[in-house]
Order: sequence, then C-alpha cells, then structure tokens
Amino acid sequence: KRAKKSKITYVISIKTHSYQWLEGSAYWESPTLEIPKTKENEELTKDEGEQLLGAQLRDLTLDEDLDDADARRIVQHVKDQESKGFSYEGANASFDLVLRRALPNYEAPFELVDFMVIVENKRRSSFGTGWRNDGAEHPMLSEATVKVRVGKNIIHTAAEGDGPVGALDGALRKGLIDAYPELSAIRLTDYKVRVVNEGVGTGAAVRVVIESADGKNVWHTVGASTNILEASWLALTDSFEWWLFNNNIITS
Repeated sequence: KRAKKSKITYVISIKTHSYQWLEGSAYWESPTLEIPKTKENEELTKDEGEQLLGAQLRDLTLDEDLDDADARRIVQHVKDQESKGFSYEGANASFDLVLRRALPNYEAPFELVDFMVIVENKRRSSFGTGWRNDGAEHPMLSEATVKVRVGKNIIHTAAEGDGPVGALDGALRKGLIDAYPELSAIRLTDYKVRVVNEGVGTGAAVRVVIESADGKNVWHTVGASTNILEASWLALTDSFEWWLFNNNIITS
C-alpha cells in the first residue's frame, strides 16, 4: 500500500560483466547499504539490452570475439535501426546477423550491386504485334533483374514471379545457386507487411517480415524502408545469408 501511494519508485541496478554472468555463479557483497540513486529508464533499458545481448553472444559462441565496447555499439545500432522501422523481436535470424556483422573478420557471402523490378499488366500480344484489345482480364507480370557480387564475380540474372518479391527471390537464387547450390533447400513460407508510421500516406515506412523454412528449421528475417521492395530485399537476403552461416556452408 505504501508503495502504491509513493510518488517515487527506486530501482537498484547492479553493474555486472554482461558476458561472464552465469546462473548461480555471481553474488554481491556490500559492507553498507546506501540510499539508492534514481536512474533514467533509458539507461536501465540500455543495461538490460547489454545483458540480453551478452546471452545472445554466448549462444552464438561470439562472446570471446566481441567485448563491452562492441556490445555498446551493437545496442546503439539496434536502436538506430528501430528508429527506421526495424524490429528484431520475432526476427531472430536478422538479429543473429547484426551480431555476426560486428565481428572484425566478417565477410558477406554475397553483395548486392543492383536490382530492378518491373510490374505490368500482360496486355501485350505474345507475338509482339501490339496491345490486345480483346476485353479479357490478363494476369499481372512481375519481373526482376538482379546483379550480385560473389567473391570477385558479378552475376546478372532475371526471373519472373507471381509478384515482385517472388521475382526477386527467383532472380537472387539464380545468381547464387552456382556458388551455393545448397540454397535450393530454402522455401519462403510467409510474408507479412506492416506500416510503421501511420498517418504519412505513401511516404510511410513499412516493415517486412519473411518466414523461411528448409524442411527442418523455420526462421524469420526483417527489413524496413519507405520502399516496400527495398524492405523486402533486406529481409530476403538476410534469410539466405543466415541460412548459409547457420548450416556452416560459410563461416564468419
């Protein structure tokens, strides 16, 4: 009752090493208990974020390669990404890549050079004689061209799909399949889009979450941008890259 009536709530935050905290192995001794000092919620959130980050680094066995300074930079990077519309909750594969990309010896398995997507109504005659005026409804056509760099090689491919994301997926696979034939096991099983900042019309940022599977595992990746195709591309490439690392096709 006294706590509910109080105008001030005190929170004690004990600073520990975020990577060496093991359950049952830490304790706190103090000859005197001093009056707790108030602390801003943002700082408490930062401390909690660094502790959660330490647990994630241990899970990925990266805790020996990244120190406290790296952890602080990663936490700041995540906050910056969240301000752009990213959310790593429920997109663990993308968050794993955030950690891997912070490693000093990180090398991307592939790199985007350029991509272009065309979406049109298939009113043109397949014989190239002009536009069809038969009054019939014809399916939409999505075609993507992708340039990716793998090692020293630049691969230029194109593919059609039921939609622009499907076309991007097909073109990217074509560009990577020779270098990484194992990627044929990946399937895109779900695709979700959410408007992040409603009320700004077509200039709103969107968040894309892609679910992928390989018959054994299911994982989720995220992308965000004011351009839905760019957001989709970021989530799509994260899916492929994470799978390559997770299955030891490439190592960081």
